[in-house]
Amino acid sequence: MYEDLLKSISDFIKKKIGENNFRDWFSKISISYNDGYFLIFPNKFTLDWVNSHYSTLINELSESLGFEIKLQTATELSAQEIDSLLIDSSLNNDFTFENFIIANSNEMAYEAAKRIAENEDIIFNPLFIYGNVGLGKTHLMHSIANYKKKHFPKKKIMYLSSEQFMNQFINSLRTKTIMSFKDEFRSIDALLIDDFQFLGKKDATQEEFFHTFNALLEQKKQLIISADQPPHTLPGVEARLKSRLGWGLVVDIHPATYELKVSILQAKANKLNLHIESDILGLIAQKIHSSIRELEGAFVRVTKYAEWMKKPITSDLVHTILNNVYENRPKTAQEILSILCNKTNFSLEKLKSNGRNRDLARARQKVVFLLKEATGISYVQIAKLLGGKDHTSMIYAENKAKELIQTNSEFAEEIESLRSFIS
Repeated sequence: MYEDLLKSISDFIKKKIGENNFRDWFSKISISYNDGYFLIFPNKFTLDWVNSHYSTLINELSESLGFEIKLQTATELSAQEIDSLLIDSSLNNDFTFENFIIANSNEMAYEAAKRIAENEDIIFNPLFIYGNVGLGKTHLMHSIANYKKKHFPKKKIMYLSSEQFMNQFINSLRTKTIMSFKDEFRSIDALLIDDFQFLGKKDATQEEFFHTFNALLEQKKQLIISADQPPHTLPGVEARLKSRLGWGLVVDIHPATYELKVSILQAKANKLNLHIESDILGLIAQKIHSSIRELEGAFVRVTKYAEWMKKPITSDLVHTILNNVYENRPKTAQEILSILCNKTNFSLEKLKSNGRNRDLARARQKVVFLLKEATGISYVQIAKLLGGKDHTSMIYAENKAKELIQTNSEFAEEIESLRSFIS
């Protein structure tokens, strides 16, 4: 019963504040009952922030449920109450090895992740998985954590995004609980850090992670890291840390092939008990050229329209629903660049210049991020389009844009707006 309630609460909060804010402030909540329902937060800093910024939201939540939801930190609970807490909601229970679709593009990453999950002993350490956004890295990370929690319940498993690790570290400095932070992270059996690239340029956090990394390796504890590129090209990451990240096994996930996309769509259709002709699934797959997430979004768009309008899913319906969204996007990087120059109000000459003012830098970051996302061309090719700049500066610009999407709502909205123009 509590698990269903926690899911309902999490869904309500996500809908109100969005995935990014949910992940930053609510992803580690649990629920407990003691003469009333309590949302449990991992530390006082997070609780105080929620009380300060989301009190209205909590009141709305209580009204929607029909009973009061109170807030509490884990340190305020008794040992018995702590034992009764549910698994933290940052793990997606739907992400398992069983529903991960395997193909040549992700086979090695899948096999490595599964071997890590199934073994208590260390096979290779760390496991480093990299690939572009939306290709399945996070699915594999959650699969590892979910498998270990189910089959090795006595093991302490911790999954965090790099932002969550950084926020917890910063909070420990503010609250003068750094020793508790160190003890917590160095007592776990498996640490999984997602989207490691966002720790670039975060020198103090990298320093702490470096020591945590070494301590866990010395104790023969497992580390699993994901990022959008291999260790040696991570911008803003110290050389000694890059070296250690590459000590174990480094595996990548390539963009999805046509066959993999069709298989994923077939699996989703089967899960929903929908009979959709294979040529229709193939048509959807042909229209989506970027991430698996976009592919799944297109599938939902088609199936929901058919359900609501009570129409069969035909090739004509797929064309009608998806053409305006996907087929009209520019076919070349040059066409996309032209649109972005127009919409950001910066000429190509300006973007190619060596100017470094804030507005121009932000425009470049948007352009690089969207060029990479929409076309998949190399950083070297993007650098040539922008006047022959060094490709490492393109990597930095893309990573900075990804960081801002997570931390700056105005920047994220501008990215969404630009996406709509180049679609």
